Order: sequence, then C-alpha cells, then structure tokens
Amino acid sequence: MSQKLDKPPAGVGAQVGTVLLVVVVFTLIGFVALSVVTGNNFGLTGGNTGAPTGAIAAPTPPAGTPNPAAWVNYKHTALGFSLQYPRQWRKAEAGLRVVLSPSAGGLDPAALQDAALWLGIPADGSTDPAAVLAGVQAGLPAGTQTLSQGSRRIGGQSWLLHLVQFDSQTLGPVKAAIAATSKNEVGYFVVAAAPEDSWPQIEPTFNTILDSFQFTTEAV
Repeated sequence: MSQKLDKPPAGVGAQVGTVLLVVVVFTLIGFVALSVVTGNNFGLTGGNTGAPTGAIAAPTPPAGTPNPAAWVNYKHTALGFSLQYPRQWRKAEAGLRVVLSPSAGGLDPAALQDAALWLGIPADGSTDPAAVLAGVQAGLPAGTQTLSQGSRRIGGQSWLLHLVQFDSQTLGPVKAAIAATSKNEVGYFVVAAAPEDSWPQIEPTFNTILDSFQFTTEAV
C-alpha cells in the first residue's frame, strides 16, 4: 500500500531559498573582509603588497652611493682639512697623504687593486696649482693620457682639474680625476681613480666625498 506524501506548505520553498541566499551573501562578505585584513591577493599579480593606498615606496639609492647615515667624519689636523667617507671604506694615513678605498686592495696607490681616492700635500712643497697638478700626473703610470681639463670647486675654492686615463697592471684601464689647489701658501692635491668599467658606479661616491671636503686650519 503506497503512502501519500504531504506537500510542503505554500511559501516554505521560497523561505528556504531566501535563507540560503542570505547565508551565501554573508559568507562572501566575510571572505572579502578576510582578504582585505590579511592583504592576500589570492594569486592575482599586481595586487596590494601591504603598503597603504597612495604610499610612495622609498627610492633605491644609485649603485655605488652609500647610505648617508653610514658616513664617517674625518679630520686631519696636520694637513688642515676634514671630510666624510663611507663607514665601510678603509683608510690609510702615510706622511702627507691620506688614502680612502672600498677595500684594503686600494690603499697602495702604487699597486692599485681597487678603486681609491687619495689626497694630501705634495712632498716637494709645491704651492702653484699647475705645478702640483703636473707633479701628481707625473707620478701616475707612464702613458697616462689627459682626456679633459677644467676646474671644480672643492672646500669653497677653485681647483684645477684633469680627467685622465692610464693602464694599470692590476686593474687594466683606469679612469682618474686629479685636482690641485693652493690654500694659505700650501699646495693640495686629490686623485680619485677606479677601473674604467666601474667608474660610472663609484663616481657619485667620489663626488660626495669631495663635496664634504673642508679646509680647517693652516697645514702644519
């Protein structure tokens, strides 16, 4: 004997559908809210990486340019000047000259194995900038070629400047900027040298060091 099933009351199907719809809607809202809180982009490329909307990312410093907060103040009382150089660089003082380099391999200008900047007072006591510059260039390897000539302001006064190129037995082709000036009847020189292929990367650091150069007292 078959049993007749009772039909559900009118409107029950519609109520059930409405309840299911409400559950689905609230589930989707919770899902979206969770994605916003966690920053998950759910596999979509180019999504929010966690930075606030409209925030500008900090720029990446150019290659060869150290963080300004990582610079060391240096003063040489006897030579009469001060400057700043990168904290991770090496320093060597020898007589009337100071050498700065990213590594120990650059602390001997006569046998460079890395980029370097050295500055000081000529040992022969020359005071005329042209004579000082000629003496510095004569001390570079034979066959040094002058690429350009000009001037530059360093420490509040004008320096004669030559851009030169020479071949190093250890570094190959080297590019260098050499400059000279006179202050209180004392001659000064500076040489910044680096392998030609890495010059564009380290030149900004050389410039920052020279921009920080200041004369302090008359050299002893």
